[in-house]
Amino acid sequence: MNVLKPDQKRSILLASERALQKAFLDQLVTQYKTADYIPGDPISIPYRYVDHPKACELTAFLAALFSYGRRDIIIPSLDNLLQRMAYDPLGFVEGWKPARDAKAFKGFVYRFNKAADLVFLMDRLNRVYREYDSLEQLFTAANTNCGGDTLQEKTGRFLDAMIGAPYADNSLPGYGLKFLLAHPANGGACKRMNMFFRWMVRQDAPHEPKVDFGLWRQALSPADLVIPLDTHVTRMNRHFGFTQRKTNTWRTAEEITAVFRRFCPEDPTRYDYALMGYSLSKAWKEAGP
Repeated sequence: MNVLKPDQKRSILLASERALQKAFLDQLVTQYKTADYIPGDPISIPYRYVDHPKACELTAFLAALFSYGRRDIIIPSLDNLLQRMAYDPLGFVEGWKPARDAKAFKGFVYRFNKAADLVFLMDRLNRVYREYDSLEQLFTAANTNCGGDTLQEKTGRFLDAMIGAPYADNSLPGYGLKFLLAHPANGGACKRMNMFFRWMVRQDAPHEPKVDFGLWRQALSPADLVIPLDTHVTRMNRHFGFTQRKTNTWRTAEEITAVFRRFCPEDPTRYDYALMGYSLSKAWKEAGP
């Protein structure tokens, strides 16, 4: 009779545990990643432009940047922003004239951000669209012939290219802009930027409900993505044992994503919906952290 060594027993138990975790997460994906997810999420804002990819991409970028705070106030605030842009964000950005158009943002306030932050952002986006056809083209150009393949480094170059100067030059005036365009070089999880990338890059399987847009086909692949991480999702991941870290850093997001890559190497962030949906469910609230 062959007797298993302790290391072999541990390997079998670990493989069994991972299989159960994957099965549970896959079940949650099926349960929560549905079209019903869209109306209550900030992704519903760029969905208004889903038939116009370039406008959808830009609107998704703006929606992602301002997706902080309570979900019930994010969507009305984004609608207010679009109203100030005459519900034509791409036309507004491409035709931006500060002397004429800055008044559209007069009185705008959303938590940490005010009108001056939007004027700065419009200036930079107008320059981007004069030089590139899309944000994907900017991302690709910023990372051409560069060393370092991590998404953290690529995101930093993307933001530097958009701002027009290295982040280290303190090119962003005021806390509001530094928060809005959080740079991964500072070590933060960059949840909103990673969420934008997920919206743009992930392509749902034909048999699954479409949620993400899958507009980017060259800059990144779904396998490159890092999970969008906030405090609530971090708590969920600690509950399931995917991380023991208590702070939201890029390293925490990478650690959790590495676990998901073991379950689905080609598309690890598909489980983001599973955790978000479950975190809002009655079952989770009854179970508790």
